Amino acid sequence: MTATKPRTDRGPQGGPRSGPSAAAPTDDRTSLDSRRADAGILLSPEWIRDRGLAAGEPLEVEELPDGSLLLRPAAASARPATFTVPAASDRSDEHLFRELVAAYLGGATTFTIVEPGGLRPETRQVALTFSERTGTPQVVSEDDQVLVLEERTDGSVAPLPELLRRMYRAVRQIQQSAGAFLDGAGVGDPAGLVARDDEVDRQAWSIERSLVLRLEDRPAGADRPGVRPDPISPILIARALERTADHAVVLGEHAARLSECSIPASVRSSLRAFHRQALDFLDSAFAVTESPDVRRANELLDTGAALHAAHRSLSESFLVHGTSSDLSPLASADLGLVLQSIDRTVAYAEDLVEVGLDRAVATQLADSANVPPLDAPPKRRRTRAARSPAIAAAP
Repeated sequence: MTATKPRTDRGPQGGPRSGPSAAAPTDDRTSLDSRRADAGILLSPEWIRDRGLAAGEPLEVEELPDGSLLLRPAAASARPATFTVPAASDRSDEHLFRELVAAYLGGATTFTIVEPGGLRPETRQVALTFSERTGTPQVVSEDDQVLVLEERTDGSVAPLPELLRRMYRAVRQIQQSAGAFLDGAGVGDPAGLVARDDEVDRQAWSIERSLVLRLEDRPAGADRPGVRPDPISPILIARALERTADHAVVLGEHAARLSECSIPASVRSSLRAFHRQALDFLDSAFAVTESPDVRRANELLDTGAALHAAHRSLSESFLVHGTSSDLSPLASADLGLVLQSIDRTVAYAEDLVEVGLDRAVATQLADSANVPPLDAPPKRRRTRAARSPAIAAAP
């Protein structure tokens, strides 16, 4: 089947036809290959343009179990595997790093940095940082003006649920380490949490990249009624976990400073209890993403609202009604930021719960779509055309 040139016929009032529609059998349509068609399907120019098609390009038609037809381009254009980015002294090194990461997330395997005036040490450092933070691209060539990195892996990737589970465990451990500073039990410099947070970032990027590549590699016809691809929720989970790790770093930094201050034992005890409740909530939130359940998700969202209320109550008690008067301004600021980071951890855990709720409802929708109504009429046998229909586009 091939796409043909747009028809020049107009609607009843002389205007263009709107939306796809079936045309009666005819021999007067223009086709690049001049083949006759038993039936025609009019496609809007927008549909053709948005898919990067041109007249004469092949199209695929698949008959679905319910008798409807699924129309798609015969072959999707491949995403470029090479990304070239310029560097210069008047460009931000941070911008260069961001663009390299974006290309990595988009599926690029070769990264070329070009700096016409000569590669500066700062540019080389950005390339090395990018290689270290992502874990796979390695510098394979370098001269005065061009540096090339390539991904050197065997292409094997663990299943997405396992990748997300590893990321969750890493985030949980960082949060636990940060919480240890609340009672002075933290080990070492809280700045060490930053390196562990970088590892969480790497895992989040790996998951997003893996999703992009898997969607591109999905064979034609992989989607079926009632079985919908789910490229969104793994990204939402990874993003929520990544931000939870960010707040673990903030929590550890300010909790460590707060542990050096003289604050009432009741305040320390309340902070520890609030953080434990947040971690328990995080555990339950991730669990419901793996075992989606509507009732459980709704219960957890109610728990999240209660924890936000506890945050407001503790903030008012510690920072408004007297406790802060016994603390130095620096200690009061640290106390407020500790409470805020714990509250943000609860908020990102709520995002996980919402993913679990969405997954549970999506499963119910898929199940209902596969169950025919009790009074459904018997399925009529459809007569298929002897030859593939031609495809035309309405102007």
